[in-house]
Amino acid sequence: NLSKEISMYAAEPFFKYKSVRTLWIGGGTPSAVPFEKIEEMLKILMDKFNFEQSAEITLETNIHDLTEDYIKRVADSPINRLSIGIQSFTEKYLRMMGRSYSPEWIDTFFGFINKYNLNISIDLMFRYPGQSLTDIQEEIDLIGKYSDKIDHITLYGLILFPRLGIFKRVASGALPKQASLSKYEKMC
Repeated sequence: NLSKEISMYAAEPFFKYKSVRTLWIGGGTPSAVPFEKIEEMLKILMDKFNFEQSAEITLETNIHDLTEDYIKRVADSPINRLSIGIQSFTEKYLRMMGRSYSPEWIDTFFGFINKYNLNISIDLMFRYPGQSLTDIQEEIDLIGKYSDKIDHITLYGLILFPRLGIFKRVASGALPKQASLSKYEKMC
């Protein structure tokens, strides 16, 4: 089980005199796991390893999991940073990717997040099928709307893999093809 595995690593001589400066809880969508399980794991980690007082502890999340009650629980835990897969502020791209939240929910989230002392990192994507440079500029303008609440932005170019529904819709012609990466060089 996870507790035994953490204990095994903590017993390694390498970790005896090391302190932990950062912890990333990610690799999927940990925010979909009941928060009690995350708290249990954090307690074990913090009992077994020497965490620095100012350690950055990040939880990777999807914004649709982030109700204000959930955020309160996060803020009361050792977690001090959220990495949020927003992907887009635009309705048409959220729908294209099959996301279950809306720009209105993003706005609601950013309306209450400042009550809590959490650093916020967001993931955004570009290179959606049919996305124009004007569309990207509109996304950037929307980032500006929330800039006082965002500490870090990671920008990813969308890669279409054959097993994804969006790939199949592009291949069938139901969605336009992606622009070549050279189109985006003009932005830099």
